[in-house]
Amino acid sequence: MTDIRPERAGGRFAVVIEAARADGSAPVHEPSEGDIVQRAWRGTVAVVRGLAGLDKYDRYVGHQLRTHPDEPLLTEAEFWRCAWESEGRNPRARCC
Repeated sequence: MTDIRPERAGGRFAVVIEAARADGSAPVHEPSEGDIVQRAWRGTVAVVRGLAGLDKYDRYVGHQLRTHPDEPLLTEAEFWRCAWESEGRNPRARCC
Protein backbone atom coordinates (compact mmCIF):
# COMPACT_ATOMS: atom_id res chain seq x y z
CA MET A 1 0.00 0.00 0.00
CA THR A 2 1.29 3.46 -0.85
CA ASP A 3 0.45 6.45 1.31
CA ILE A 4 0.99 9.90 -0.21
CA ARG A 5 0.46 12.87 2.07
CA PRO A 6 1.87 16.38 2.41
CA GLU A 7 4.24 16.85 5.33
CA ARG A 8 5.35 20.15 6.78
CA ALA A 9 9.13 20.14 7.06
CA GLY A 10 11.46 23.05 7.70
CA GLY A 11 8.99 25.71 6.58
CA ARG A 12 8.41 23.99 3.23
CA PHE A 13 5.88 21.44 2.08
CA ALA A 14 7.25 18.13 0.92
CA VAL A 15 5.52 15.00 -0.26
CA VAL A 16 6.33 11.91 1.75
CA ILE A 17 5.75 8.62 -0.03
CA GLU A 18 5.62 5.56 2.15
CA ALA A 19 5.33 1.98 0.96
CA ALA A 20 4.37 -0.65 3.53
CA ARG A 21 7.00 -3.32 4.13
CA ALA A 22 6.56 -6.74 5.65
CA ASP A 23 8.29 -5.61 8.87
CA GLY A 24 6.01 -2.58 9.15
CA SER A 25 8.71 0.01 8.47
CA ALA A 26 8.18 2.50 5.69
CA PRO A 27 10.94 3.98 3.53
CA VAL A 28 10.92 7.71 2.89
CA HIS A 29 12.40 9.05 -0.34
CA GLU A 30 14.70 11.95 0.44
CA PRO A 31 15.45 13.94 -2.71
CA SER A 32 19.12 14.66 -3.34
CA GLU A 33 20.44 18.18 -3.82
CA GLY A 34 20.70 17.47 -7.55
CA ASP A 35 17.01 16.47 -7.66
CA ILE A 36 16.02 19.67 -5.89
CA VAL A 37 18.15 21.87 -8.16
CA GLN A 38 16.88 20.13 -11.30
CA ARG A 39 13.26 20.47 -10.19
CA ALA A 40 13.77 24.15 -9.33
CA TRP A 41 15.41 24.78 -12.72
CA ARG A 42 12.54 23.08 -14.58
CA GLY A 43 10.03 25.16 -12.62
CA THR A 44 11.93 28.37 -13.34
CA VAL A 45 12.10 27.58 -17.06
CA ALA A 46 8.36 26.81 -17.12
CA VAL A 47 7.52 30.11 -15.40
CA VAL A 48 9.75 32.15 -17.73
CA ARG A 49 8.33 30.40 -20.80
CA GLY A 50 4.82 31.16 -19.55
CA LEU A 51 5.56 34.81 -18.83
CA ALA A 52 7.22 35.28 -22.21
CA GLY A 53 4.39 33.48 -24.01
CA LEU A 54 6.70 30.79 -25.36
CA ASP A 55 4.34 28.05 -24.21
CA LYS A 56 1.45 29.29 -26.37
CA TYR A 57 1.93 26.66 -29.07
CA ASP A 58 2.08 23.85 -26.50
CA ARG A 59 -1.12 25.13 -24.88
CA TYR A 60 -2.76 25.43 -28.33
CA VAL A 61 -1.89 21.82 -29.18
CA GLY A 62 -3.22 20.59 -25.82
CA HIS A 63 -6.44 22.55 -26.25
CA GLN A 64 -6.98 21.38 -29.82
CA LEU A 65 -6.39 17.73 -28.93
CA ARG A 66 -8.80 17.94 -25.98
CA THR A 67 -11.61 19.95 -27.55
CA HIS A 68 -11.26 19.53 -31.33
CA PRO A 69 -9.52 16.17 -31.90
CA ASP A 70 -10.86 15.81 -35.45
CA GLU A 71 -9.48 19.13 -36.72
CA PRO A 72 -5.98 19.30 -38.19
CA LEU A 73 -3.33 21.10 -36.14
CA LEU A 74 -1.46 24.12 -37.44
CA THR A 75 2.28 23.68 -37.70
CA GLU A 76 4.26 25.71 -35.19
CA ALA A 77 5.29 28.17 -37.92
CA GLU A 78 1.67 28.61 -39.05
CA PHE A 79 0.53 29.05 -35.45
CA TRP A 80 3.08 31.79 -34.72
CA ARG A 81 2.33 33.55 -38.02
CA CYS A 82 -1.38 33.66 -37.11
CA ALA A 83 -0.65 34.71 -33.53
CA TRP A 84 1.62 37.58 -34.60
CA GLU A 85 -0.85 38.76 -37.26
CA SER A 86 -3.65 38.70 -34.69
CA GLU A 87 -1.53 40.59 -32.15
CA GLY A 88 -0.69 43.20 -34.80
CA ARG A 89 -4.37 43.76 -35.56
CA ASN A 90 -5.54 43.65 -31.92
CA PRO A 91 -2.75 44.80 -29.58
CA ARG A 92 -3.53 43.90 -25.97
CA ALA A 93 -0.75 43.29 -23.51
CA ARG A 94 2.30 45.00 -24.90
CA CYS A 95 4.18 48.17 -24.10
CA CYS A 96 3.98 49.89 -27.52
